[in-house]
Amino acid sequence: VTLDKLIKKYNFKKVIFLKIDIEGAEYNALLGLKNSLTKGIIDFILFEYNQTWIKFGSSLLDVFNFITKFDYKLYRIRPNDLLLVEKYDYTLEDFTYSNYLIAKKKIKLPLQYKRKVNPMT
Repeated sequence: VTLDKLIKKYNFKKVIFLKIDIEGAEYNALLGLKNSLTKGIIDFILFEYNQTWIKFGSSLLDVFNFITKFDYKLYRIRPNDLLLVEKYDYTLEDFTYSNYLIAKKKIKLPLQYKRKVNPMT
């Protein structure tokens, strides 16, 4: 069952916050949100990124390319702020445990946004 089907089944008109933590299959879950992302009914999606993504053959590149087709941005979550992933770089694929936030463009962010990710630093 895709998340789009669940959203439709329960007649959700708006999803403010969605957390996805399914041990490497997060990208597959995002693919099942295509309709909801197209409609822009989801404000924020939080997902975990780590070495379990290797097993599923998923990558941040996949996520980045997918969400940028819609009206969303990708941020890496740090303890006190967010880092915008404005463009993809292969050095982001370190499979180190981290949390990422997908947010609708032009929405008030839950944490302060200080700078863009610079993968080379």
